[in-house]
Amino acid sequence: MSDASIPSPASASPAGAGVVVWPAGPVARRVEALLARAGIGVTVVDDAGPEAAVVDASVRARAVALVADDEAASLRIAARVRELAPAVRVVLVVSSLDLARHLDAAFRPARGVVPAAIAAAPFAYAVMGCEVLAHFELRERAMLVGRVELGVGSSLVGATAARLAARGVAVVRGTAVEPLQVGARPTLVLPRAELRVLAGDRLLAPPARPLDRTGGPVATMLLLWRTAPGFARAAALALAALTLGGGAVVAASLGWPQRESGLAIVALLTGTAGVPWEQLGSPWAAAAAAALMAVGAVGLIVLPAFVTAFVVRERLEAALRSPKRPARDHVLVVGIGALGYRVARELAALGHYVIGVDRDARGPLAAPLGAEVPIVEGDARARASLDAAAVERAAAVVVTPSDDAVTAGVALTAARLAPHARVVARAPRASLRLPAGAITTLDADAMTAAILAGAALDDGVLAAWQDGDALCSLREQDVPDVWLGRTPDELHDRGAGQVLFFDGELAPPDAPLRAGRAILLVRR
Repeated sequence: MSDASIPSPASASPAGAGVVVWPAGPVARRVEALLARAGIGVTVVDDAGPEAAVVDASVRARAVALVADDEAASLRIAARVRELAPAVRVVLVVSSLDLARHLDAAFRPARGVVPAAIAAAPFAYAVMGCEVLAHFELRERAMLVGRVELGVGSSLVGATAARLAARGVAVVRGTAVEPLQVGARPTLVLPRAELRVLAGDRLLAPPARPLDRTGGPVATMLLLWRTAPGFARAAALALAALTLGGGAVVAASLGWPQRESGLAIVALLTGTAGVPWEQLGSPWAAAAAAALMAVGAVGLIVLPAFVTAFVVRERLEAALRSPKRPARDHVLVVGIGALGYRVARELAALGHYVIGVDRDARGPLAAPLGAEVPIVEGDARARASLDAAAVERAAAVVVTPSDDAVTAGVALTAARLAPHARVVARAPRASLRLPAGAITTLDADAMTAAILAGAALDDGVLAAWQDGDALCSLREQDVPDVWLGRTPDELHDRGAGQVLFFDGELAPPDAPLRAGRAILLVRR
């Protein structure tokens, strides 16, 4: 069998002059660059012209990528292109996952892409210390595509593909040599349960969740202790020590049976009985008894007031949807737009305590999110808003506004106020640059462009990402007849792509393929 008889998955793409992208903009420029590097001709149609011009250019192309913010216009163009040229692949940006699923199922060959859903997981995992390039579902399992830099002491140094395969982790060929070496930056495809493989010791694990105030008196007392300031804890410990010490001195001086000594101490603390001063026997015992009476008086006055204030505060905060002041290690998400909303929910689902910050707590996305996580209303560029969300004690801050100036200002302020926290920000679209050492920037437009470019070329693309100048994509397809009996090693060597999984399980590189479903890594 000749090499030509082993087709690349891209050969299934419809013939045409190239790919049309509409309209011009940051995402369109990235899609154009990715496809041009893959040798695909691209025509970018400006949004100044009529929709008919986009349709006219699209019907002569192999695919069209509609990246406009105007979802209605994109859907009109997609419907017209499908009517005139059913074989043309249509990829369009939409705002709803439900609409994207409908397009995928009923409007083939069309694909809906939700930019916020594409970028949310990489942002959330960046908070946790992982470089995630893409994510997808494999037989109802959450899977990640991530990159890891191997330093001295990394547990992955010396690991082989076979050893990682035992944990369900696949190594993307061409990103590292085997066994893995210090300084390598391999790209891995792995189940979300193996997240620590990507982060190692840098993994920011979710803290213990705040105790539910409906969990009974013990839970309430524990929550009181955890949320109390340091001086209050010190005072409580001092009073407890004074009570135990004074009680021991009084009990020893009285010399009564243990039960009666205990009753006498309780009487001293509560003031319910007279003090048997004549039986104390020494000035030290009398002083201890007086201390117990003082402690009891303080407790009877202060403790009920403190508990009452705590309960009232909890109820008011719940009614006003304002955040409890967390003890530590929470994550701030600034800007509850499409991306911030999804990042906050992703982090909360992973077990992190999240506080949102937005100028309008009653906005279309902030309001529903406020039912799940606390929202601080205010301009995050003002320190008062960040202080209200306890930024100094945060474990991480995520800055998601699409406005470059706002993002830069908030990210720099957060890095200054919380130098220990991880600051993750949306990469500016302009030439503005943020300090790489203090702030991790992620290019949400590039993530969207990768999946748009991959889906414009192939059906069934599950995930796509940019690796240097190369566009990489994962797609699912039936094993072609000409591949039957071939091994993944042989297919990769002949340029057909790397077979990572077969029927939902890792594919042994030397095992011949049989009829079924395979997920392929296509490198362009």
